[in-house]
Amino acid sequence: MFGLNQQAKEHALDYVERLCLPFPPKTKKRLGDVIVGATRGTSIEKRSQDKMKAMGYSVKKTGGFLGLGKTTLVDTGSDED
Repeated sequence: MFGLNQQAKEHALDYVERLCLPFPPKTKKRLGDVIVGATRGTSIEKRSQDKMKAMGYSVKKTGGFLGLGKTTLVDTGSDED
């Protein structure tokens, strides 16, 4: 669903936590990479980062002098988790 249109991505974010916790074996990194790739630069990027943080991914704000140029990094980990 993350590969479809904006509305499908929003619905996928609504249900991903319920469907994927606990994570099936060897899927945490792949799922995280798909979510980050599908939502980067969209209007739901912040929402997806909040959802990923709730799911146990590491989400950190970095960089930026005086608050300028801040970016958010999402560590999707490895499939060894």
